[in-house]
Amino acid sequence: MIGAEVTGVDISDGAVSSARALSEKTGLPASFERAVLYDWTKDAARTGRRFDAAFSSYGAVCRLSDLEAWAGGVAAVLAPGGRFVLVDFHPAAEMFEAQWNLSEDYPSDGVPWLVEEGVGDYVAEAGAA
Repeated sequence: MIGAEVTGVDISDGAVSSARALSEKTGLPASFERAVLYDWTKDAARTGRRFDAAFSSYGAVCRLSDLEAWAGGVAAVLAPGGRFVLVDFHPAAEMFEAQWNLSEDYPSDGVPWLVEEGVGDYVAEAGAA
């Protein structure tokens, strides 16, 4: 989008740092905020920040601990008529080559991976925003 104001949000300091460096390197202006997404969307909605588009990329959905809060947060920051774009995949997709022939075992080496506690917080060590 020509003239778009872009804001990126991630809980990872490394991801935000890399995004800022890429923005500078390419000359494509954007701002990046390090935050817990659930908190960020609540605060953005409360302060009236609205966006014409929201985008979520690869690998995000399987790491979210509360899909309902995530979807509600996205809806809360979209401007009227705004659009949400989701590009994601399931790890099982990595098992196949281009013609959909099985090329490797499931990422857990073919062994069922049971997580007793349910969805965990893979970034818990990052601390609070």
